[in-house]
Amino acid sequence: MEKKLFYLFCSLFTVALLFSLSFLPPQEINSQEELQTLIDHQKVKAQGTILKHKVRSSLLLLTLENNITIITSPSPFLLQGKNITIEGIKESYQRQAQIKATRITLHQ
Repeated sequence: MEKKLFYLFCSLFTVALLFSLSFLPPQEINSQEELQTLIDHQKVKAQGTILKHKVRSSLLLLTLENNITIITSPSPFLLQGKNITIEGIKESYQRQAQIKATRITLHQ
């Protein structure tokens, strides 16, 4: 019974932590190294010029000039060379930090 209560407490604590993170403003980052230091599922914001893009299955992978990788759905617009601001959620894939985009703003 004690074990079940402990697991229940841990689960509730994790849910409360993730819920509280959703109300925090996005953490502004300027480099891949800064992104690497953040915890997964944290809101982040970055800005930069897109150096390259790749389409993988149903995803578009963008790489900014500061080596930050962005994951988003494919776009009909040519984004390479464009300056963008990105808001999203920090994720890790094969020990590589990346941002799953929730909002992309294109700058002229």
